[in-house]
Amino acid sequence: TMFDGHAGIAQGSGYRTIEAWPTSKSPSGVGGVQKHNIDWAAKYKQLRYMSVNGATLSNYQNAYNQAVTKIGMSFSILPHKDTWNQLFYCSHLVYGAWKRTGFNVDTDSFDAIVTPKEIVASSRTTILWYT
Repeated sequence: TMFDGHAGIAQGSGYRTIEAWPTSKSPSGVGGVQKHNIDWAAKYKQLRYMSVNGATLSNYQNAYNQAVTKIGMSFSILPHKDTWNQLFYCSHLVYGAWKRTGFNVDTDSFDAIVTPKEIVASSRTTILWYT
């Protein structure tokens, strides 16, 4: 399906992440936007650690800080990608944090959602390593 995959904002080695999950899939058992400390490379068979083309260290910190402001907000499968309020899907959180930092990591401008696959396929992102 088009919703395959997951997206989050990582800090440092990638073990500290801000992510949006439904309660049933959340690593902490708490739904919505949460901060996690998990070795994702050990947890999943397939993982992509990505960079945003042209972003500086300050841009990365700003995107992470944008996502931090949404901790505690609710999960939703289909929030409109241009909203930045109370409901978040995993890739919507990543897209919104980067958009507010000045980088559009979506592949298109014609629909109202952004999926993990779209972020991976974006010409504005680069896969640094994968498993």
